[in-house]
Amino acid sequence: MKLGINELENEIGVPKGFFDSLSHEDSWSFIIKLHAFLESLLSISLSLSLHQNSLLDEFIALPMSASKYGKIIFAKKIGLLDSEMVRFFRSLSELRNLLVHNVSNVTFSLKKYYEDLTTKQKDSFYKKFSIGLIRSGDDNLTNKILFEESPQTAIHLGGIAIVYDLHLKHKEAEIIKKGSSLLLTHVR
Repeated sequence: MKLGINELENEIGVPKGFFDSLSHEDSWSFIIKLHAFLESLLSISLSLSLHQNSLLDEFIALPMSASKYGKIIFAKKIGLLDSEMVRFFRSLSELRNLLVHNVSNVTFSLKKYYEDLTTKQKDSFYKKFSIGLIRSGDDNLTNKILFEESPQTAIHLGGIAIVYDLHLKHKEAEIIKKGSSLLLTHVR
C-alpha cells in the first residue's frame, strides 16, 4: 500500500510522504490538503480509466462537486466511485468550502467542530466520513469512539480507503491498456 501511495504522490506531483504527513497537520490544513490531493487523484483516475491521458487538463478544470458536470458525477457514472465514496467526496468538499472561503477559519479545529455537533449531526457526520470502517456490532462502537477522539484520524482513514481503491483501479486501467495494445499488435 505504501508503494502505491508513493506512486500516486509522484503522479500528482507532491513530495513523497505528503499523504501520510496529512495526519500531523492542523485541521484547516488537513482538510484543504486532503481535498486537493483527492481531487487531483480523481482527475488522474478519470483520464486513466477512460484511457484518455489527453483529457487530464479538462478533468482538472472541472469542478469537483457540480451535480451535472463535476468530477464526482463523471467518476460515479463510469464506475470509478461507488455511492459511499461519492458521499465522502461530497462531504469533504462541503467541509473544505466551509473553511476555504474565510481566512479566519485557519484556526478551525475538527475535534471542536465535531464536539459542537448535535447527536443527530454527529451520526450524519459519521455516516458521511466512515468509509472503509467496519460498521457492525462492537466494531461500530470502536469506530464511533475513533470519531469522538480524533475525527481527523477517522477522515484520514477514509482518505486512505479511497486512495487504495483508486490505486487498484489505476493498476486495472494499466493492465487493460497494455492488453489492448498487445491485442492490436497481434492483430496487425
